[in-house]
Amino acid sequence: MIKAENMVRVGIVSSVKSDTKQVRVIYPEANNMVSGWLYVLQRGGSSWVPSVKTLVLCLLMCGEETDGYVLGAIP
Repeated sequence: MIKAENMVRVGIVSSVKSDTKQVRVIYPEANNMVSGWLYVLQRGGSSWVPSVKTLVLCLLMCGEETDGYVLGAIP
């Protein structure tokens, strides 16, 4: 179960489903835990999806360690 202080995490994209705009993310600081399929937030008509190995900022759902959203890429 995820606590409020762990809801925001930095991870590395490991898999991409471009058609549904979802990615799986590895969290190195959480013993390389792998997320479930996370939706990538979009702006307006954007269809951006990060590629594998992209560093991303994630917002996880309270109570679930594998469900959440990718907020964006970290340069």
